[in-house]
Order: sequence, then C-alpha cells, then structure tokens
Amino acid sequence: MLSELQQKRIWEGWLGAEIRAHYFGDLVSRYQSWQHWLTVSTLVFSSAAFAAILNDTWLPQQMLWLRPAAALAAAVASFVALVFKNEQKALECSDLYAGWSQLALDYQQLWDGMYLDDASQRLASLDKRGQDLSRAGLNLPERRRLMLKWQDYVEEQHGLHVSA
Repeated sequence: MLSELQQKRIWEGWLGAEIRAHYFGDLVSRYQSWQHWLTVSTLVFSSAAFAAILNDTWLPQQMLWLRPAAALAAAVASFVALVFKNEQKALECSDLYAGWSQLALDYQQLWDGMYLDDASQRLASLDKRGQDLSRAGLNLPERRRLMLKWQDYVEEQHGLHVSA
C-alpha cells in the first residue's frame, strides 16, 4: 500500500510526463519545420545565384547586386542550418517525446495498480526514469511559454481547470 505522499507523486509524475511528452512532440515539429524552411531557402538562393552567374542577358545592369545578394543569402541560410542543428535537435526531441510518453503510460498503469504489493518499487523505478529523461533534455533550450501551453492543455484534459 502506498502512502498519500506516494500516491501524490504518481499523480504528479503522470501529469508531468504527459506535459513533457506534448512539449517535446511540439518541439519536434517546430525543429523539423525550421529545418525545412532553411533547406528550401538554401536551395532557392543557391539556384538564383547560379542562374544569375550563368545568364548575363536577363539581369539588367542596375540589378547586378542580386548575384552577390543571392549567394550571400544562400551562405547565411546554410550557416544557420549548420549552427542551429535543427535536425539533430528534432531527433533528440523525438527520443524525449517517446520516453516521456511511455513514462506517462507507466505512471497511469501504476495509478491503476497502486494497491499492488510492488507499487512502491515500481514508483521508485519510474521516478528514476523521469530523472534520467530530465537529464537527457538539459542541452535543449527551455521554452517556458510552450511548456505552460502544454501544462494548461494536460490539466484541462484531466479536469483540473475550473471554469470561471
């Protein structure tokens, strides 16, 4: 039998894991979208620079500045993509999403079986997994407003928001 404090830890662990799963899932789509647009921008600007170099006849004399501008824009987009490493961050967030989602399900199962003999050991194991997942996400930036968005969503899904 779990104490009231342990039961509260299960509930809070369950909600916290759901919040983090949604948060990291949202970050996956954001990082993928940013990477997509950087890749498209690089392709468009590189193509424009290449076309401007190949064909002198279609570019008026007063617009020759477009050649270096397109090349510079392509270089900047490539540099930003390289520095920000959105693909790598999306993969890390995807792994964290999967981990937090599974942890939320495991907390939910423990909530349903909190009177089992091994509940205390299972809770300790789940808490340890949560700590490990938290450490795994330390190198990612914290987006507080996004986390609060998903906290509100999860609390509403569990009936914790009271209408005013």
